[in-house]
Amino acid sequence: MLAPAISRNQLCKQLRDLGVEPRSVLLIHTSFSKIKPVEDSPLGLIAALRLALGPQGTLVMPSMTEDGDHPFDSKTTPCIGMGIVSDMFWRLPGVLRSDNPSAFAAIGEQAVRITAPHPVIHHMA
Repeated sequence: MLAPAISRNQLCKQLRDLGVEPRSVLLIHTSFSKIKPVEDSPLGLIAALRLALGPQGTLVMPSMTEDGDHPFDSKTTPCIGMGIVSDMFWRLPGVLRSDNPSAFAAIGEQAVRITAPHPVIHHMA
């Protein structure tokens, strides 16, 4: 038997109990398979995170790509390797995404500042 889905309000309460405060900036990288079942799947989790932060809060997720074989385009490049929640998040209306392969996506009061141009990080092999 499947466990009942956790509601947005239940998740919001759990997040607040963990210390997520309204008006804050929250950077989250999660594995949805470790959280589900959630009401409305990944979109429900994103909604619960936004609810916990309130209208003045800012939600941030990594949206970089591990695909070094293709040029990065912040409007179309999927965030391969970051998980379904991050890949759905950057595609939502109102979410901003920084314009380089080390991208972050954000929505909220600090989103413009957080997604402003930042240096590309090159990793040495």
